[in-house]
Amino acid sequence: MTGIFHFYNMKYRRLQTRELEAVQEEFVQFLVSNTIVAEDWVKLKEENPAKAEGLIDIFSEIFWEKALSKIRCVEIRKSHVLRVMIFLEEEIRMVELQLPATSGLDLTHAKDIEGIADGTTDIAAHAPEMYIGSKKFEVNKNEDMFRFIEGGAIPCSENLYFGLMSMAGDQGE
Repeated sequence: MTGIFHFYNMKYRRLQTRELEAVQEEFVQFLVSNTIVAEDWVKLKEENPAKAEGLIDIFSEIFWEKALSKIRCVEIRKSHVLRVMIFLEEEIRMVELQLPATSGLDLTHAKDIEGIADGTTDIAAHAPEMYIGSKKFEVNKNEDMFRFIEGGAIPCSENLYFGLMSMAGDQGE
C-alpha cells in the first residue's frame, strides 16, 4: 500500500461485510464525499484492492467513532449477574447486581427483570449482592467502550444504571 493507507493504524476494527451492508447508504455518502462514484468504486476494487480496503478501514473508523460517541451506558448480562457501566468524561463507573445461583431468577429473562423493576419480585428475598466501582480510562472513552462491546457488552439505557445504583443505595453520578 502507498500513501495514507500504508501508515494508517486502526483504533477499532473494519466493519464486517454484513455490517457494511447495513450502513450502505452512509458508506455511499462517504465515497461520494471523497469524489468516488459507483463506477469508480467498482474500478478501484478491481484495479487497486488495497486502496479500496483502506477506504473501508477509514470509513469503519469514522463509523465506530460516531456510533460510540452516542452511547453512554453498556451492560453485560448473565443469568445471575447484571453489570452496567456508564462512561463519564474521566472514568467508567460500574454497578453490578449478583444473585445466588439458587435464587430461581434469571437476569437474562425479560420477565424476571420486569418483576424486579416493577416490584412484583421481592429482590431482597433472593439475597442480592451489589458492587459499585469506578476506574479511569485505559485509553479513552470510545476505545475503552469499544473493547467492552467487542467483549460482549451491549448498549443500554442510563435508566438501568441509575436504577441499579438506587437499589445499591447510591444515586450514582
